[in-house]
Amino acid sequence: MDTLIKMPTTTTNRIHFTDLDPLRFEDLSLNLVSRLHEWKEISHFGRSGNDQGVDIHCTLDTDSGEKHWVVQCKRYLKFTKKDARKVIEAIQASTIKPDKLLLIIACDVTQETDAYFKTECQTLSISAADIWTASILEAKLYKEHKDLLFIYFGIKMESRMHSNASRIRYAIKMKKRLEKELIDPKAYNDPETKLALVHYPYSKFISSRVIIRSIDDTTYPEAKGELSNWNREHFYDLRHNGLEVWLAAALGHYIIMAHDGKWELLKNDNDIRQNNPKYKTARIMIIGRIPFDNIVECLSNGDEYYNDPQLFCHFKYKNGPYEEISYKIYPDQDVELPSWELDPEKRTEFP
Repeated sequence: MDTLIKMPTTTTNRIHFTDLDPLRFEDLSLNLVSRLHEWKEISHFGRSGNDQGVDIHCTLDTDSGEKHWVVQCKRYLKFTKKDARKVIEAIQASTIKPDKLLLIIACDVTQETDAYFKTECQTLSISAADIWTASILEAKLYKEHKDLLFIYFGIKMESRMHSNASRIRYAIKMKKRLEKELIDPKAYNDPETKLALVHYPYSKFISSRVIIRSIDDTTYPEAKGELSNWNREHFYDLRHNGLEVWLAAALGHYIIMAHDGKWELLKNDNDIRQNNPKYKTARIMIIGRIPFDNIVECLSNGDEYYNDPQLFCHFKYKNGPYEEISYKIYPDQDVELPSWELDPEKRTEFP
C-alpha cells in the first residue's frame, strides 16, 4: 500500500498559435481586432503581399477626430529586440502614420523586449503601442471569443461547459442517493452518537464494510490482490467532494514523526527511533477518496456473497477508483500530534 500516491489533476494544453498558417494567423488577428470597436473603416493588406509594414489598418471616429490604428501580425516562434526593431523600421517606412500601433504575435516576449518596443514607438511620436502575446490571445479567446476557438482550433467550449454542468449535476444526485441509502439516520438523532461522529465519522454508515468494484470487473467474487478490480474496504466518511474509504490493507500501518512534523511510514517494528524522545509513533489510517461522479451504481443491500453495500466505479486513476490518497492519525491514541490528517508535503525519509 505504500505505493499509493496522489495523482495530478488533468489540465488543458496551451494553444499553439504557430500551428496556424501565417495567413490564417492574420485572419484570426483581423477577427479579434474587428470586434474591438465600431470602426469607421478597416482594411486588411497582409494577404495582398504588399503591406509595407501594415497588415491591418483601422480608422476610428472619436470626439477629437479620426484615430488610425496600424496592426502588425507576426507568427514567430520567438520575438526578440531585433525583431521589434524590424517592425518599427517597417512602420517608419510606411505612408500610414499610426496613432496606435498594435503588434500581435504567436509567442510570448520578455519584459525587456516589451519595454524596448514601447519606448522606441514613443520616439516615433506613436502615442500608444501595445503587444498582444500568445498568452493574451489565449485569454481573449477563452474569455470573450469562444466561437473563434472552434473556428480556428476546433475547441468547442459549449460542449465542454455542457459536459461540466452534466458532471456536476450527476455528482450532486449521486451524493444525495448515497446519503439516503448508506447513512443511518439514527446516527444524527442520538446526541451521544452524533458527538462521536466528530472522531468516528464511519459510525454513521449502515455497514462498516463496503465492496468497491470496477465496472469492468469479471472476477467477483473470486479473491484477488489488494489493487484488483474489486476490494472489500471500510467506510470512513461522506464528504462534499466524494466518498472516503478506509483501505483495509492499511489497517496495521504506523508512522514515525519528528518534532518538526516530518514523518515517514514505519517499516520496521524494531526501529530504534521508537525509543528516542525526538520521535513519536502513531497508528494511521490510509484513506482513499472516490469522487461522486466516479461512482456509477450503488447496491446498498449486497448480494448472496456479502451483505456489505457495493459500489460500482470507474477505475481510471493510478490507484483504481481513488482520485486522492490521504493519511490520517487513528483516533484514541495517547500521543501529541499536530493534526489528524498528515501533511503530504512533510512526508520524508529520515537519515
